[in-house]
Order: sequence, then C-alpha cells, then structure tokens
Amino acid sequence: MKSKKGTGELNSVSSVSLSEKAYGLIRDAIVSCRLKPGEPLVEAKIAEQIHISRTPIRESFKKLYNEGLIVIIPNKGAFVADIKREDIEEMFVLREVLECTALQASISRIGEKDLAEVEALLIQAEKDIEAGDFEISVVSDVKLHELIIERSGYRRLSQFIDVLKTQQLRVRYLGTTVTGRTKRSIQEHKAIVNAIRDRNIDSATGLLRNHIRNVRDNVLQAL
Repeated sequence: MKSKKGTGELNSVSSVSLSEKAYGLIRDAIVSCRLKPGEPLVEAKIAEQIHISRTPIRESFKKLYNEGLIVIIPNKGAFVADIKREDIEEMFVLREVLECTALQASISRIGEKDLAEVEALLIQAEKDIEAGDFEISVVSDVKLHELIIERSGYRRLSQFIDVLKTQQLRVRYLGTTVTGRTKRSIQEHKAIVNAIRDRNIDSATGLLRNHIRNVRDNVLQAL
C-alpha cells in the first residue's frame, strides 16, 4: 500500500461485464485510499486509464453512489466521498455492539484451525510491515473480525455488518496511516486470539471492545 497510496491510478480492465469491472477497480482504489476523499472522478480520464468507453464508467458511478463511496454534484461531476467524523463515530458504535454480540455466540465455535490461520496471517503481517507493505495487515484484520461474525451463526447480524463492510474497509486503510498503529493492532489481535483460545469470554469481549475503540480513535486522528 505504501507505494500505491495517493497515485490515483487504476489497472487495465479485461472482459466480462465492463461496468462491473470498472466498478471493482474504482471501488478498490477508493477503499484503499489510492483515490482520496474529495478527489474528482473524471469519466474521460478513467476510461482512458482502463481502456474502455465512458458508458460503463457512468454505470459504475451509480453503484458507487448508492454505496456512499462517491458523491455526484450537478454541473460539477463525481467526487470521492469525504470521510466524515460523525459517520466514523456512528460506524464504530455499531461495530462494537454487533461484533461483541457475535463474539458471545461464536467463542465456543471457533476452532484451533481457525485461530491458527489468523495467527499465520498476523505473523506474515509483522514481517511485511517491516518491509513497508501494509496490505497483509488489513487482510489479517478483516479475517479475524469476519471469523467472529461467521461463527456466530447470526444470519441477520451478518447481513447488518455487510452493509457497513465497504465503509469499514475504507477506514481500516485510513487507520494504517497513523504511525505505529498497525503494529499495535496486530498485538491486540494476538491477545484476542489467545482469549478466544482460552474460551475466556469476558477477556475476549473486553479486548475486542478496546481494539475497536482504539481503531476508531486512530482513524479519527488520521482525518
């Protein structure tokens, strides 16, 4: 991520649905903060970058707008949506309630194989961070939280969290810009994994709650 951040560049698109491909490329660039909040999205420029016509770009804008990732201003065009403080605070309140509730149900269902997979990602993330690559740290972060949600068995809770997923991923990337945050996050995840392994629900829930609040504070600091 370090070498990509702020370039605003998109990769070449292949076949399948051009509008879906365009949507995926633009969404990934926004979520990873390569396209920054407030940055204009010029149809002609994007079409030239990914070698397709402007029509699929325009169609992809509709979906991005519905997801709250871009804003469209009449007579001015499309822009990457700002990340507002009040939106972040609301998002993390919801995350805390939903994920801690999910953990209550999932802690007895998360197996050793699951935990070993998360730990392997965390170990790799530590190595990559030393090399200046933060991508795997986001992957390991997402993996642990998704595991807690999936093993809860709460279908509707999972659906509620899915609504927030894209915005959550975007702010996770933003949080990696705070010096030292990524390393601290990995240590927090290790502590949560150990508490889950011990089936200590009070400790695991407290650690998860503190982790979510720490991430929130660092994202707000990065604004």
